[in-house]
Amino acid sequence: MSASHLVASVVQATLATVMSLSALSASAATPCGDTTVPGLNSIELKANAGQQATKEVPNALKGKPGCVPTVCWLTGDQLASKWSCKEARNPKTEVTVFSVGVLGAPVSQGRQAAPAAGSEALPGASKGSAADKSTGTTGATALTTVGENRPYTALKTSEPDETLINAGSESLLITYKPRGGAGQKDQAYLQVEWRTDRASESASQTDTYLVTGAVTPGEDERFRLSMYLGGTYLYSRQNFGQAFPELRLIVQTDYRDDRLRREYCRQVPQPSDCQKESDQKLLKKTQGFFTFRGEGDLGLTSTSALSSSSQTPTAKSFSGSKSFDGHFMLGVGWTYDLATKTPDTDLSRLLVLIYARIGVISLPDVPADLKPLMEPLPFDDSFGLRFQNEAGHYRGGYFELGVGQSNAFVYQKTKRLKADAYLPFNQPNDVRLAARLEIDRPWPFGALNNLAYIPNDSTTTATERRGAGDIKIGLLLNIDIGKVFDLMGAASKLQ
Repeated sequence: MSASHLVASVVQATLATVMSLSALSASAATPCGDTTVPGLNSIELKANAGQQATKEVPNALKGKPGCVPTVCWLTGDQLASKWSCKEARNPKTEVTVFSVGVLGAPVSQGRQAAPAAGSEALPGASKGSAADKSTGTTGATALTTVGENRPYTALKTSEPDETLINAGSESLLITYKPRGGAGQKDQAYLQVEWRTDRASESASQTDTYLVTGAVTPGEDERFRLSMYLGGTYLYSRQNFGQAFPELRLIVQTDYRDDRLRREYCRQVPQPSDCQKESDQKLLKKTQGFFTFRGEGDLGLTSTSALSSSSQTPTAKSFSGSKSFDGHFMLGVGWTYDLATKTPDTDLSRLLVLIYARIGVISLPDVPADLKPLMEPLPFDDSFGLRFQNEAGHYRGGYFELGVGQSNAFVYQKTKRLKADAYLPFNQPNDVRLAARLEIDRPWPFGALNNLAYIPNDSTTTATERRGAGDIKIGLLLNIDIGKVFDLMGAASKLQ
């Protein structure tokens, strides 16, 4: 062999050795190969409270021999602390609002997949979505979705599970089931650890994916944003001869609603965050579900509080005028099912609420000699009882009766009777026609205040001054603004 042939052979052997070592090094660095899942990064799910949202992602990990995956959910702090799935197994630190499972290929109707032991077939939604029931975060539960007839299996979290790499695992399904009300935001990291040896303590490779969730107000029963638009007839000068526009924005939220919490925990299978003793007691309860409610309203209205004439500033009148007012209410109460055998029918559920309300009202034309006796924005407060229908055709209708103070009626500020009745005519919908009656009058029992006669007040009688108040009858459109946002394309639909 010539010297040139010898050199060429040595160079060729050296290059082959280097390439072999490089391949071996790459194989050692990533023994499971490429384990990333395209489309799983930065997933955002939006759901209504008490419901769930899902996102399907093609499973690029199926058919991977030689490696065993373990999946788990981590919080941001746990990820920063480099937790493993084994450490995330502690129930006290487990993320429960998110879960993950796999969907198989559609099964023909003649050979429908049999559910796993102890599971049930649950109806699903449209193509690419999961059933409207929780699958939990641990254990394997099989189900099939309507239409596609696709078998679903929840991944066992924090434990080695070959389900993810089975040949029939077509897609990954991420599920978000929030616990709180509108405005809640959740964030967690889906961590997938890969082991070449099932019993190995340390992972060969780790992939992490960010998943966020948010609760939208669209159909959240605990949060309502609506607008009243219509007209009101105001009782003044002994008749209902004056009409005024009515435009109000109403925000209502239930900080706590035990009835909705009970419905959430009654889902099958039971959500993992319903294991607390208080939840178990709630499941056994049949009546008197506690509610803690907040409510605010603001807008254009009318009042018959004393006003002056532009020609004669000291001449006083009880004619109506437009005004702006705003109120804030807190209430505690209990919900009672009046017809347990026919739930959600007309008048089958009643909420009894004890409330306290405070507010202010603007008066455009206050007589000059009354200004020293009145605040720039007179206060208006009351407390009493509200009886509200919570089911059926007239859902949302209520009647309030209370007592309080209205500083706008300077001759009789205190000892006032407050009543409010609201009756919707059509079924609960995005827009509802309703009637409303509001009363703010001096207390009919007992002596009235006897404010001294004000000079130059020759246009009103003592009876008018002491008996001044509002009686308003309105016909309104109640517009569900949350639903309107949905129709306009706001992001409250499932991704």
